[in-house]
Amino acid sequence: LRDLRPRIRLSQRQQEVIDLVTAGKSNKEIAAQLFIAERTVKYHVSELMRRNGAGSRIDLVAKHNRQIGSGGQST
Repeated sequence: LRDLRPRIRLSQRQQEVIDLVTAGKSNKEIAAQLFIAERTVKYHVSELMRRNGAGSRIDLVAKHNRQIGSGGQST
């Protein structure tokens, strides 16, 4: 059955972070690429995991990929 929960829109920065997490980048690599502090990356990743009900980065990536695959909005 299709997930009928409303989709929560991501900010541009959150989208950039989740794209890089999905690409397998570490927090340190994401911070360097986006010119932000590693602590800021950790905040974004934690917030994305919380909003998606993900227990790990792998779970976050899987849920993100499922939403993209089903044509849904990111998170």
